[in-house]
Amino acid sequence: MKKEEKYIDRVSNKELNRIVYYYDNNIIGKEVYIFNNEYHREDGPAIISYYTHTIKNTICSKYYYNNGKLHNESGPAYVWYLDDEEVLEKKYYINGKCITDKLRITIIETSYIKKE
Repeated sequence: MKKEEKYIDRVSNKELNRIVYYYDNNIIGKEVYIFNNEYHREDGPAIISYYTHTIKNTICSKYYYNNGKLHNESGPAYVWYLDDEEVLEKKYYINGKCITDKLRITIIETSYIKKE
């Protein structure tokens, strides 16, 4: 089952489509935010997926998108969690390009303002 609703981005003030997908047991499986048919959200992750075997909607992964491209200037653009919310993997992207340079990652990590 899915539920679609309007969502106003707190940073850009744009009206986004928020789509929430539910599993049969009515637990949220995934949330996605769409603007102009592309993943997009400026005040948080554009895709959030949840583990199915937990009752409390434990987050499995977060993806930050801006206009359809993985992008986050204030932290990782992709974060994958273990089901105890420990970070298993994170990757950094700016405008869809993967950032692997440790100095740039350090600058991103130390200069960010938490979005959530």
